[in-house]
Amino acid sequence: MFTRLTNSKTDRIVTTMDLDDTRTGEMIGGRYLVGPLLGRGGHGEVYRARDTIDQLDVAIKFLAHHLAKDGDYRLRLVREARIMSTLKGLATVAVHGVIGAEDGTPCVVMELMEGMDLADALSVRQQKEEFFTVDEVAQIFAPIVLTLD
Repeated sequence: MFTRLTNSKTDRIVTTMDLDDTRTGEMIGGRYLVGPLLGRGGHGEVYRARDTIDQLDVAIKFLAHHLAKDGDYRLRLVREARIMSTLKGLATVAVHGVIGAEDGTPCVVMELMEGMDLADALSVRQQKEEFFTVDEVAQIFAPIVLTLD
C-alpha cells in the first residue's frame, strides 16, 4: 500500500513498510504494554495498550518513524496532545500524557475509545447507498460542536 505524504518538508511516496507495526509486546515508560495495532495514518500509528499499573486499556499514538526525528513534527504532536487535554465533552478522549518509547519515538497515551469512527460509518453508508437523516447528522455533530464551543 502506498500513501502520498505532502507538506512543506516532504513530498514523497512511502510504503506501509515505512510505518512500523512491530510495537506489539513493547513496554513503554515502564508502564504500558503495547497490544495490537488499531490504526495507521500518514503521521503515525495507534495501538491498544494495557496500563499495567492502573489495569486499564488505553490507546497509544506513536509518531511515524520517518517523522520522529523531525523537531517540528515532535513539537506538533506535543501541541496536539496539549490541545486535546483542554477539550471537554462527549466528542473528546482524555489524554494521559506524552512519553517517549525506548527508541525515542514520541507517543501520546490517551483514553481508548471503542467503536466505529466517522470515516468508517460514512464508508459503510456509502457502500449501502444509504444516507444519514438530518436527525442522525445532528446526533453525530452536536457533541463535536458543543465540545468546540
